[in-house]
Amino acid sequence: MKKTLLIAIVALFSFNNAQAQLPDGSVAPDFTLTDLDGTSHNLYSLLDDGYTVFIDFSAIWCPPCWSYHTSGALEDLYMNHGPAGMPNVSANTTDDVMVFFIEGDGGTLSELQGGGNSQGDWITGTPYPILPTYSGSNPAQVTQDYQIGYWPTVYQICPDRIITECGQAASPYSLVSDCPAPASNDNDARTFDYSGETLTCEGDLIPEIMIQNYGLVNLTSLNIEVSVNGNIMSTTPWTGNLATYATDNITLPALTALASNDAVTINTSYPNGVMDADPTNNPAASFNVTLATQNTNAYVTVQIVTDAYGSETTWDIKDANGTVVLSGGPYSNLNAAGTTTQTPVSATLSTQTCHTFTIYDSYGDGIDAGYGAGKRAKAAGVTEFLCVNHFFTNPVSVDRCQGYADALGVDLGHQMIDSGQDPTEIKNKVMAHLRSHPSTDAILTLGPTSAHPTLAALDDMGKTGDIYFGTFDLSGEIAAAVKADVISFAIDQQPYLQGYLPVVFLTNLSRYGVWPSGAINSGPGFITKSNISLVEKYAGVYR
Repeated sequence: MKKTLLIAIVALFSFNNAQAQLPDGSVAPDFTLTDLDGTSHNLYSLLDDGYTVFIDFSAIWCPPCWSYHTSGALEDLYMNHGPAGMPNVSANTTDDVMVFFIEGDGGTLSELQGGGNSQGDWITGTPYPILPTYSGSNPAQVTQDYQIGYWPTVYQICPDRIITECGQAASPYSLVSDCPAPASNDNDARTFDYSGETLTCEGDLIPEIMIQNYGLVNLTSLNIEVSVNGNIMSTTPWTGNLATYATDNITLPALTALASNDAVTINTSYPNGVMDADPTNNPAASFNVTLATQNTNAYVTVQIVTDAYGSETTWDIKDANGTVVLSGGPYSNLNAAGTTTQTPVSATLSTQTCHTFTIYDSYGDGIDAGYGAGKRAKAAGVTEFLCVNHFFTNPVSVDRCQGYADALGVDLGHQMIDSGQDPTEIKNKVMAHLRSHPSTDAILTLGPTSAHPTLAALDDMGKTGDIYFGTFDLSGEIAAAVKADVISFAIDQQPYLQGYLPVVFLTNLSRYGVWPSGAINSGPGFITKSNISLVEKYAGVYR
């Protein structure tokens, strides 16, 4: 029987998103690092002892990092709430917090002391441990593990090991109460997330979930039931040995002969052979199956549009055996900002197998979502805009604003402002710019940090809903503004998947010799009023 050509497109795009950090709700990677005094610190040991851990990832050259470091917020947090008996901690401490400063950009000891291009002396007067990553100290891998994309990045890690980017909070201790109650039941398993495939080329996929032991005793067994359209397909007994708060990724038996929109549901039950003590934290994981595009025409044409840095772009098409059957790039760079439509590449592919198209970006800033936002704005008639850049020290943030300008066909110039990260300052700068440039008919913000104060600025000026407003990323406040037609779109992605899925794929390849055949899209996605209902409930939560 003749098969149709199945082409699955894998989106491995890491487009310009300075918030492509570990998303809120992720499990914090463990580390054991040594401070400048030679003391070793293990993250999970502190969490298991009930401490909420705050980590300031900074770079010695970064002005906003220096501003927050010298604000005293983390100093007060450590001295009044740090571990009893630690150096510089008050005798009246609440004894429930630990604080670390990680210089994550390889700053030398001399630079930490104020030399070179450092903003100042980071060591003197700092009461909490400093964990360096320069050569000969701790490995810089910790920065990669936490997917640091901009400085500073301040994380709060609750005792259950769940991470939240808390920003440059003036009173961080108030955030400790946001951590969930400690584990209190003996047998309590918690389903974190579905982390496997949802798209299949020929109807087959391998499901995978993440579980956490939220019980006081070690989790050694669990039942995992997989259903398709309400029919039980498999019941898998899991065995292992998870201490309290420990997690495990569980690969389940493959599902076969799936159809598009088949509803897959995964339930866990009977931790350690007994009823789950708290089923409310153990929701079912569910998704609908998506089939890859089917094409009866074996003749395929690939045409790539690159930005000014064509040399960063390559692509290939592989068959089901992983053999490259068609490829292209790298391409030439432009002398100025803009885009180039590259010469199409065509070939006749086999109709007897599934194919995977992958596009690569060697620099890592990926397909320019800023340009896509600008194209959308141009179609809406925008001629002059304001880009509110709250992480100006990160070059890719400028690229976002530049991409927006390029798509409109205008110079960036004064249309981008370095707003800083203080909400009041952002609001005032936006209002000042709009008063000075009354012809501004669009605003682009680069995430909730700048979007929220900008919304307040428009409200104070009586311009809410009058200016074409786009933003990156999603929050509850942004979602409400999209529904109210105040924000025209939000550009969302799944940075968790961008970091997590490649590891899963390689693990499955190593263990079982399997490789996904379907498309794995991590973004970009334009969230508008027409589709906000599909994603609103996930805004700001682990998914």
